[in-house]
Amino acid sequence: MWFHIKTKSACAEGSKHLWRMIKYSRFLEKHLRDVVDEVNQRNGYFGHAENILLAMLADERKQIRELAYRRILAARNENASSTGIREFRVPRLNFNASDYTELVDWQEIDRYEPPLLKSLSNARIEECVKSNVAEQVSEIAQFPCHTQRTERYIHLVTEAAASVCGSLARDGFIQARIASRKLMKTFNTKSEFRLD
Repeated sequence: MWFHIKTKSACAEGSKHLWRMIKYSRFLEKHLRDVVDEVNQRNGYFGHAENILLAMLADERKQIRELAYRRILAARNENASSTGIREFRVPRLNFNASDYTELVDWQEIDRYEPPLLKSLSNARIEECVKSNVAEQVSEIAQFPCHTQRTERYIHLVTEAAASVCGSLARDGFIQARIASRKLMKTFNTKSEFRLD
């Protein structure tokens, strides 16, 4: 997961990362999978309709981009007269989804268009869909899906899993590494490093 997040860090990839984490967790034992599913559900912000639609619009498959375009138009029509403040709720995730587009039940959730696309006209979005240039959406959505700090911890957890066996040993490895980093000075440049 760390590799996927590092190589594809745009927010348009967030829903794909969430689905991939869920897919990889299906191989865990049931008692571990239950814990992971609970955490994924609680933190499944990229499972929200607006994030999935953004990922779908940047998808390499044309039929998925066209489906996203139709759903964005429907969301714009549904919410055109809405003046209230919407509540951002993580929807119930489908842990048996075979693709990130199936993470939610589209009939049961409230649909909203991605805020990053609000400034784009319907014609501009349709142009992105039809011209087979999903990269255009990726250029619009250049925000990262995870912060640098989150990426550091993902890397640390991956390193711990590769170094030690067992949940207690991994936890100890992570806690020791974090404590070590707090004690050791960090240097931003070589000129700050002096052996006095």
